[in-house]
Amino acid sequence: MKKLILIFFPFLFVSCSVKHKKTFDYIFNKTEAITLEQSKLTLSKDITVLSFSDSSMVDRNSSIIKVDSGWIVYSKNSESSILSFTSDGQFSGYIGHRGNGPGEYTSVYDVVVNQKSKVLEVLSDGGIFCYTFGGDFLDKKEVTYPAFSFAIDDRQNYWFYVGNNTTYGDAKMICTDENIANVAYYLHQKSNMLPMVENNFGRNGEWLTFHESLNHDLYTIENGKLDLSYAMDFPNYKLPKKLHELSGMEVIEELQRSNYASIINYLENHDYIFLNVLLNNEGERIPEVYYWIISKNLQEEVIIKIDGGISAESYLFNTQYLSNDNKLYCTINGLLNDYIGYIDLTKSNKEVIKLTNASGEYLSIYNNYLYYNYTDLYSTVDESSKGIWRINKSGGKAEQLLANSGVNGFDIQSNNILMYVDSLDLHLYSYDLVNKNKVDLLYGFVAPESTPLNTGGRTISIGTKTYYLNMYAGKTLYVYDESSQKTSQLTSNKVEDFYIYNDIMYFNQVTLFTNNDLYAVNIKMGGEAYKISSNDIRKLTCDGTYLYGTHYNFAGVSGGIARMKLDGSEYIKFSDVNGAKNLTIKDN
Repeated sequence: MKKLILIFFPFLFVSCSVKHKKTFDYIFNKTEAITLEQSKLTLSKDITVLSFSDSSMVDRNSSIIKVDSGWIVYSKNSESSILSFTSDGQFSGYIGHRGNGPGEYTSVYDVVVNQKSKVLEVLSDGGIFCYTFGGDFLDKKEVTYPAFSFAIDDRQNYWFYVGNNTTYGDAKMICTDENIANVAYYLHQKSNMLPMVENNFGRNGEWLTFHESLNHDLYTIENGKLDLSYAMDFPNYKLPKKLHELSGMEVIEELQRSNYASIINYLENHDYIFLNVLLNNEGERIPEVYYWIISKNLQEEVIIKIDGGISAESYLFNTQYLSNDNKLYCTINGLLNDYIGYIDLTKSNKEVIKLTNASGEYLSIYNNYLYYNYTDLYSTVDESSKGIWRINKSGGKAEQLLANSGVNGFDIQSNNILMYVDSLDLHLYSYDLVNKNKVDLLYGFVAPESTPLNTGGRTISIGTKTYYLNMYAGKTLYVYDESSQKTSQLTSNKVEDFYIYNDIMYFNQVTLFTNNDLYAVNIKMGGEAYKISSNDIRKLTCDGTYLYGTHYNFAGVSGGIARMKLDGSEYIKFSDVNGAKNLTIKDN
């Protein structure tokens, strides 16, 4: 028996290697690219419009999953809820719920459909939470790996991508069986880089694929193995050689000084390889965006450049689904609304099929109509045009339903009843479209007084922890943990303001009495805070790509609105409006 134990025990933790290729399979030639211009986007009724409303919104850069009952929409590495839509685009409910109770997830790192069990699996803090497509909780699987991406292969093995996590080891990929046991380690690489949150697995193609945005090798996962399938070459856009020898901010600075290519999506089926490629040019803030489509059977390639006139926030930049009938689906995010379109790879004309809408906000779909609050620039000339409008989803002439210059959100109760908030008094009104009558539903209502957690200081609650500025301790930063009922002081210096986004706390700390610098720290992973900007910026908000806030001058006076990347780079002041506060990002 002892011999059997000695023989089998080593197979519980296996280190696996993947062979490297010495030659390139495909070479990217940007000079052969054709340009996809905004004017060439064609109209089609073959679009599934998702009926987003104020109660069913997701962060930008959301992801889609096609299931038998319809669509699942979620935002990776966010605290947004997971949404379910029917096949015709109607909102049908939430997948589970956010929270700390049984069957609830605190955040969404990644979402996968288990094709064998027909279960939706959500990677969050503490493990994988399993739900039906209808959103009912089934089970929880304990996972201790610090992963932000995962996949399930055809043999029910789990693949967890932990990336460059020096605190966990030099293996970037971990494979387990369906019971999260029998561990194998892949992609060993010593690196000082920080882990990156990205969409590594291509699950929406016919094959399960894997890639890293700062690596030009492409992998497929089949028969329980990770295989290097293709080595791609980008002449004049190669990655810096010493990238993994650099630390966090040094990596960012080196990339800013370099011309390099990033592969942000890799999908593959029996006939085609699809890549979403970014070409980053030194000194330029916005990269060039390309589709690289390769026909494996014909050995032909098509490279499509996305025209710079198309918004960088459009989901044309984030294609997500390659079906087995060779249609490439993507969530389109125009200036106004989210919807799903596709490119048919079998056709010679690779134009994106797209449905356009009039300029507005608070979009909602009801009975084949798109409802919106009119915000077009023309309203500055004719204020009577402001209010709630609707237009048939197939196009035609829009009609004004309610003339109101201060709509602060609305919803459709029925064909004849609108509910809206009037910005003049912030009351909720009901409006009858037939009788043209409105009723103040909050008439005579008096709001109860609230007791703040900390008088005069900012407070943010995340999970069981409440972060606050202690006004009785020199306005230093504190945290209170409800689960342990303990209070801890986080800074010894005064903090003017702080903001939390995706587990990163950004705080404006005062040193040497007069220096206001912006620092960042990961409140989930821990570690030391690091300075990302020497600019005095407060009242922060974020759109996922940039931090926006009020810029303060050397005298501590607010002097305009500024923005910067999440790492503090590309800081610019783009508005001189003094005294700006309560910044909110809406509709790009």
